Amino acid sequence: MEFRSILKRKALLFAAIACLCTISFRTTLLSQSTPGADSLGIISRFNEFQDALQKRDSIAIGDFYGTDAVSLLQNQPARRGRQAIAARWTKVLMGPFTFHISPQDVNVSSSGHDAFQYGRFEIQSTDPSKAILASGNVMFVWRKQEATWRIAFEMDNFDAPSSPGKKDK
Repeated sequence: MEFRSILKRKALLFAAIACLCTISFRTTLLSQSTPGADSLGIISRFNEFQDALQKRDSIAIGDFYGTDAVSLLQNQPARRGRQAIAARWTKVLMGPFTFHISPQDVNVSSSGHDAFQYGRFEIQSTDPSKAILASGNVMFVWRKQEATWRIAFEMDNFDAPSSPGKKDK
């Protein structure tokens, strides 16, 4: 009888240790930053950025940029810092047009602290009789600052205007 009691205790002890190891292992996996989780975090932040653009909220837009961010937009002077970039958005968002950015890919560095995202943008007139005013490519470099993804660098380039009678490739 005593032998069975010892076996039961050992079996219970082994089961408890196995459970604790499994819980510890799962907690470690969940707490580590993974490129997939970081990509989802950036996509979520980008969607919030897009919402702020649609609402024309330059203060909220400014919060998506790091304090030392750099903005290199075509045919514009370089802007450095969150305040300068937010001021540019304030002026731009007064215009009679809307922006839409379609992200195409997010690539997170192996360290999980930096990532780049690229995509396409369109600038459309708010006048329904006019079509797309401009389109092109855009790239964002994201940096994790105090556990929050912020834009560290942005750059764009416009598509070449299409000539009448010439088909785009």
